[in-house]
Amino acid sequence: MKKLLPLLLILALVMPATAINKDGLLSIGGRVFYWLPMDDFANAYTSSVGFGAKVGYGVAENFEILGEAWYGLAGFNEDYWGDTFEGTERDYYLVTFQLGGRLNLSPYSPFDPYVQVGAGYYSWAYTEVTENDQGEKQYTYGSAVSDDKFGINLRAGGEFFTSNNMSVDVGLEWNSIFGVNVPVRERVPIEDGFYYRYDTEEQTVNILTFGIGLNLYF
Repeated sequence: MKKLLPLLLILALVMPATAINKDGLLSIGGRVFYWLPMDDFANAYTSSVGFGAKVGYGVAENFEILGEAWYGLAGFNEDYWGDTFEGTERDYYLVTFQLGGRLNLSPYSPFDPYVQVGAGYYSWAYTEVTENDQGEKQYTYGSAVSDDKFGINLRAGGEFFTSNNMSVDVGLEWNSIFGVNVPVRERVPIEDGFYYRYDTEEQTVNILTFGIGLNLYF
């Protein structure tokens, strides 16, 4: 998915530009993105890639109501967890469903900057793979530090219209998810050294994403 980012940027540069009025238009789109967890959340999980989809409807020439969903893969920070999950294989991911609105700042320009706000539910989960005594793999789904938590987001970006019904969409987004039980690690000294004690602490998790995609208008 990372290879798609430069390809879409090149597409935006080489195709001719146009402009559209969004009033009454239905839009669908998809994007790939790179997301970066912040603060304590970044200690346990590393940044990774994801993909998403959106549906929108223009209620004015420069305002669109949106519904979005995305799925973000996650890296597992083994340096942080050590051998806590030794013998298991865990794939973490973050799923979200959001509603929001997008205000286009220059609706009749070939490059149309925008600001977007949204809110919805985020679910942080994992799939765990273990082997039994016969060497067979067993897959288990479980919720991790967040299960259907409410969050908000703010995105700033722009659309480069390559035709009357298609745009390349680039955006930088800040997500805040409330009431997440974030894993924290405490170093506990003992007589001959120390050990790490793991616990959770309720925090607001912040995530930064950079994404690029394509939108189609009908």
